[in-house]
Parts: sequence; C-alpha cells; structure tokens
Amino acid sequence: MSIETIASLRTAEQIGEAMFAGEIVRMNLKTSEKFVLCTMAEMKNIPLPEEMHNIFAYQVLDKRLKAMIGRPDVVAPWAKVFVSNLCDRVGTVVLYAAALGTMYKQNGFRTVDFTVLTRRHYFGNGFPTEKSLEDIWDRQKNGGGNYIDIPSAWESLKPQEGV
Repeated sequence: MSIETIASLRTAEQIGEAMFAGEIVRMNLKTSEKFVLCTMAEMKNIPLPEEMHNIFAYQVLDKRLKAMIGRPDVVAPWAKVFVSNLCDRVGTVVLYAAALGTMYKQNGFRTVDFTVLTRRHYFGNGFPTEKSLEDIWDRQKNGGGNYIDIPSAWESLKPQEGV
C-alpha cells in the first residue's frame, strides 16, 4: 500500500500501515550500535535495567500501548527501548505505537520482538524519514485533534476475548 493511497488516516491500524509504506532512511552507525546491543540483550534474555523504564519516550510508548490496546505484552522490553530511541517527539512515539500495535495484530496478537520488528515488510530496510512521519501526522489530524488520540481508533488492534 502506498502512503498516498490513504487520504485520511482515521484508525491506528491505517496509521501503522502508513508507517510501513512511506519513505525510509537506513540506520546510521549510532542507531545500528543501539540496534545490535538491544537485539543481543533480547536474545540473551537479559532483564531490562530499571533505569530504562525511566526513559521518557519508553514511558510514553508503554502507557499508550497499555491504554489503547489494554495489554502490557504488546512489545518486548528491549524492542520498546530501541524504538523509544528512534523518537525525539511525543507525536513520533505515538505514531510508532500505532505501527507496533499493527505488528502485534498481524503477528497473531503475539509480542512484537526484534524478529518481528525487522521483518522486511515492517522495518527491515530502515525507518520512516522525518518527512514521512510529518506527512502521516498531518493526515491523521481531526479538525483540532488527532484520530490517534481517540480510543475507538485503536479497537481493531485489540485482541478479541479469548485471544
């Protein structure tokens, strides 16, 4: 799906799909190093140090996913740390939350870890450019608000009872 095919982004799932479809930028050396460290920590089952929970973007991401999807296990802790490091604004964190929620649904409502995060059709070749993020943000606007802030926009990303 091309980012241009969605005129207005009204659900978190549409926003997530737009995050996978836009222009990408490959990881720079600093981001690649963080990626390798977080991947290795996850692979070795190293517990997340308590201070990592204090990263502002991590807290926003964690709270948004819990509030909108209602589950604490949507994203593995080290993947959450890595994605948090990609975000320099709260709006960007919320866009990534929608992308992660979409991955969670498409992964059969199983936790998104680095294996899922880096699949080719998600972020296997890089991450959205600043321009793509700005375009997606503008297209999810709802008059004076944001569709991404409306709880019902997240309904399709919630597992049904018994899942």
